[in-house]
Amino acid sequence: MPRPDEQLYWTPIEWRCGSFPRPDEETEYADMNWLVERLESLVQMTTEADYTPMQRALHPAHILVTLQGSDGQWPAQINMVTGEALTPTRTSLPVRLFRMLRERLSSSEFSVAIAHAESLVEGNGVQNGDGPP
Repeated sequence: MPRPDEQLYWTPIEWRCGSFPRPDEETEYADMNWLVERLESLVQMTTEADYTPMQRALHPAHILVTLQGSDGQWPAQINMVTGEALTPTRTSLPVRLFRMLRERLSSSEFSVAIAHAESLVEGNGVQNGDGPP
């Protein structure tokens, strides 16, 4: 979990992964673990008085849905300019974020991505070290 005083920077909107958090102004890639932790932190910071952190997390979450592969998983590391995988390693970590959003929003908008990940991972017996999706 990020420190409360951690400074986040944001990718340019014209990038494939525009308006995503990043650790500094120069970074053009993201480790999915780092990214999901930061987005979850934003969701947790959201209050009835301040919905801004949730708004900052929702846009990247919607883009992550589009990056889900036919295997039900996501690249473990992505080029945020192009959205392309940097390594062949795959992960199911975004499902954790999607479940959190589903609960906080009482919404089904991420249910298809969750179900896709669960059905393919369970059906193929895939284990990638991330734990169950």
